[in-house]
Amino acid sequence: MRRVVPLFLVSGFVLIAACGFARAATPIPASQKDTFQDGTADNWTNGPSGDPLQVIANGGPAGAGDQYLKITSSSHLATFNLTQWAGDYTANNVMDIGVDFLNPNANTADHIAMMRIVLFGQSGSRWTSTNAVTVPTDNTWHHLVFSLRQSDLTQVVAGDTYASVIGNAERLMFRHDNGTIPSSGGTPFFGALGIDNVTAIATPEPVGLIWLIAIATSLRRRRSRLSA
Repeated sequence: MRRVVPLFLVSGFVLIAACGFARAATPIPASQKDTFQDGTADNWTNGPSGDPLQVIANGGPAGAGDQYLKITSSSHLATFNLTQWAGDYTANNVMDIGVDFLNPNANTADHIAMMRIVLFGQSGSRWTSTNAVTVPTDNTWHHLVFSLRQSDLTQVVAGDTYASVIGNAERLMFRHDNGTIPSSGGTPFFGALGIDNVTAIATPEPVGLIWLIAIATSLRRRRSRLSA
């Protein structure tokens, strides 16, 4: 005899499965680093309507033979990654992103790059740096560190909570935005920018917390031996 499964049970299983898939985010490895030394853009892009990205063979922060990525903008300067930089930043406590920037443009006020980092949520929400970091027009590499902590970000497109975005980011972006307050789409920039050594920086656990975990583990083991 054929067994009929109630519809509400089927719907429940589908919902549970869907929730499970939604939570399955790939952890961002601690010290993950994009150097562009393989001659590719390492999955960085600026979308089908953006200006093409170019890998430059020499002139990175390390000098001759150090390749880097050149971003050119005829409207809005930005580049994003949907692959290795999409996922869970909390699993390995990645709370900072290091990056090297080069601004080779003419020494004029409108060529000063004001860079922010942007995290996109699965529903399209966006959290971006509250304060921009200046990359001056001196044709010199500058090492910058962008914080991903909630206290250093502003939500510019509503939807996902900070916890859901940092735990399952849809993409990571660097963008020029010279507004007094961060915007949802950046501001115009006409020129180029070099980028290299995009690096995940893991924050060490507080020493006190490590000691508490060690003590708790020791007590559990002691109880286990006594009860054996």
